[in-house]
Amino acid sequence: ATTALGISARAGVQAAQQSLGNTTSALHTLLGSGAVGAKLTIARSTVGKICTGLPQVTAAEGLAHCVYTLSGKECPLTCQPGHVRTGNLVCSDGYWNTPLCIGAPCQ
Repeated sequence: ATTALGISARAGVQAAQQSLGNTTSALHTLLGSGAVGAKLTIARSTVGKICTGLPQVTAAEGLAHCVYTLSGKECPLTCQPGHVRTGNLVCSDGYWNTPLCIGAPCQ
C-alpha cells in the first residue's frame, strides 16, 4: 500500500530520517534538532511491519491483492464456493492472523 505520493509509510519514515541527518535540510530546520528523535520514534512505532507474504488460507480465492498490506489493516477474505469465512485477514506487524474458509453446512 502506498500514499498519495506513491511511497509506502515505511519508505516515508526512512526518507524523513535521512533528511533529518542532513542539518541543512528543510525538514531538519522545520522540526529542530531537539524534537526530531522523539517524533520519528513515534512515527516509526505506529507504522509496524508490512505483510509482504501471500496469506495462506485453504479454500480461499484471489489473495494476491493482500500482499503489502500495512500493519493494522484488513484484507477481505473470499472463500471458494461451498465455503464460508470465519473472518477477514488482518496484518499485525508483518504477520497475518489465521481466519479459515470452512465447508458451509448443508441446507
